[in-house]
Amino acid sequence: MKNKFSALDFENKERFYKLPKELVNHPKYKKLSSNARIMYAILRDRTELSYKNNWLDEQGHVYIIFTVDSLKKLLNVGHTTVVKIKKELADMSLLEESRLGMNKPNRIYLLKPDMVMDTGLPDSGSPESGNHEFQKLEGNDTEYSDTKRIKDTSKEWSEILLSSAELTLKTGLVSETTIRIFKIFNDQILLKEFIDIVYATKIKVENYENKENKLSPRYSIYGDIWINEIDKQALKFLQKVKELEYKEIPIKKVKNYWYTMMETFWENVLLMDKNYGFTQLEHWSQMGQLELEDFFIEFNSQTKGLSKSDKKRKRYEIVYNAKFQ
Repeated sequence: MKNKFSALDFENKERFYKLPKELVNHPKYKKLSSNARIMYAILRDRTELSYKNNWLDEQGHVYIIFTVDSLKKLLNVGHTTVVKIKKELADMSLLEESRLGMNKPNRIYLLKPDMVMDTGLPDSGSPESGNHEFQKLEGNDTEYSDTKRIKDTSKEWSEILLSSAELTLKTGLVSETTIRIFKIFNDQILLKEFIDIVYATKIKVENYENKENKLSPRYSIYGDIWINEIDKQALKFLQKVKELEYKEIPIKKVKNYWYTMMETFWENVLLMDKNYGFTQLEHWSQMGQLELEDFFIEFNSQTKGLSKSDKKRKRYEIVYNAKFQ
């Protein structure tokens, strides 16, 4: 049967929503509906993404922004059902919402479930329970087994970096498409650095915005909707590198070139967020109509002939509405 699992299926190539065992085993959550458990798993996944994107409130708590329309689409249910499920989670102290007003989407805080008390009794399916069919499969809840030691050789270290890029970071802002593009450089460490730049430039733009516009709560770019556009940036980057190589004027510092591209990208995203608002951008994303607008086309023509430092100063003023210090 082609749908049966093989050993290869457990090499972390697939992406899964995580459901805490407490939501199944704890008596408190026995009456929780299946849809509520599924929604919790989806929100748990999004909370991890928010953490990676540094979406923290003033107290350092991770929050998420997930509109009712997005949940309707994921769960394939109606508006009323989504509201009912969210209330079900809230009643179980598994979810809180904070209203920001001014047509801004609510902040959602996912709450940790109560832990299951250890009764001292074996779980069903464990060797002690008498289920001999699974006695040889004594698994654990850790990601890696202590019996698998990794030697710190340069080859294996490169493989670790590649694994990190492919299996962890791709669940955030970087897709498999972008990773395949970067693989063309045939350098695993450079691949990791290229991916790190995507995150580093986003954080840099957010930090500047928060420095110049002391908002409460802290401003964060919702990067999840821009993954396809990041793919386009990576392809554009590769095409430029290959084009200049063909002309025998190769880019000397490819990392710096990619860094500049991504910083400009996130600045454009920030300006789009300011112009249209998150709700409109997410709507375009759901409709497959979200595209990056270049707010600097006119800027580049107006600043032609200026020094690099003067261009930088004017650009900063446009993006962050503040004087560059």
